[in-house]
Amino acid sequence: LSQAVSCAADGEVRVHDLDKGATNVFAEFAGSMVFRLEWRPSTASVFLSTHDDGKVRLFDLRARGPSAPAIVDLGTRTSTTNLAFKPHCGNLFAVGADPDPFVRVFDLRNCREPLHCYAPKHLCGQRRG
Repeated sequence: LSQAVSCAADGEVRVHDLDKGATNVFAEFAGSMVFRLEWRPSTASVFLSTHDDGKVRLFDLRARGPSAPAIVDLGTRTSTTNLAFKPHCGNLFAVGADPDPFVRVFDLRNCREPLHCYAPKHLCGQRRG
């Protein structure tokens, strides 16, 4: 498959078919900007997105509809802006947010609570969210 996925401040996630030169809107989030997309390692159809409403959403291109459940919700006072998977473990991913100074590590199999929460040295010892 020759597909690319993009996102933008207009709240749309688009799938581009590079062979056909076609672009389709895969999901729309009215009133919410989509900041970043990250492919799940070794899974060509699954990716995550970060949003200005504090959520991280899960996408699967194999799904019939544009269902994108929020698997992480840091709250409306926070924008999830950074995202990275652990390269050789497609279940673990880290999330950074603004203005929140913490990096949280989650497991896709259970995202209710972070596995780890990292803070800058000057904040160590303070309560972490």
